[in-house]
Amino acid sequence: MPFLSLLFKKKRSKNPQKKLYYQLKELLLEHEITSQAVENSTIFERSFKWSITNIAVAHLAKLTGIPWKLNAPFKRELLFGVGAFKNMESSMQYIGNTICFFNDGYFKEFGCYSQNELFLLAGDIELKHQRI
Repeated sequence: MPFLSLLFKKKRSKNPQKKLYYQLKELLLEHEITSQAVENSTIFERSFKWSITNIAVAHLAKLTGIPWKLNAPFKRELLFGVGAFKNMESSMQYIGNTICFFNDGYFKEFGCYSQNELFLLAGDIELKHQRI
């Protein structure tokens, strides 16, 4: 899995490198390749020790590892999260989902949808629900 060390701040809207970053992430996702990015400045902050756990858990989950396991018998429960992102340069909104964490700790799938594809997101959630 590619690990990207960013030499710029993603939240700064006027950075020309940011467009290249999102193009690279999109290209990787089109080929079903996950990646992990960290801003270079974050690595050298004194508070980095508090970020490393989240980075490690995300990295492990993307590598199909088990970042956590509930101390409970396996159940056919579906856990999912939905997040949103708005590209400040293009004003394009994206809806992402991390569907299919079962309580065995395995990450199952990731999907990303633009703001005009909410019906696809809803359909994806319904399909996953039917499969459990």
